[in-house]
Amino acid sequence: MDYFIAYLSHFYEIVIFTSQPFFHAGPIVEKLDPYSFYIMYRLFREGTRFVDGKVVKDLSFLNRDLSKVVALDTHPEHYGVLIL
Repeated sequence: MDYFIAYLSHFYEIVIFTSQPFFHAGPIVEKLDPYSFYIMYRLFREGTRFVDGKVVKDLSFLNRDLSKVVALDTHPEHYGVLIL
């Protein structure tokens, strides 16, 4: 995993955006990149929104061109762009 993340970081900006709270996911992300060399940003449940009782990762928080964003998740319904 170390090599994979290091390799990808040469070509992409890596952002972890998880629906898990910081106290659960923080230590795992810290193990993946303890010196913050490869993972540029870390977003946790605290950066999500609740819509109709469901957790949604609002991709507009990334402030990036979404046509160039690749999102990987086991639950694609967790992603969205919310316009308020």
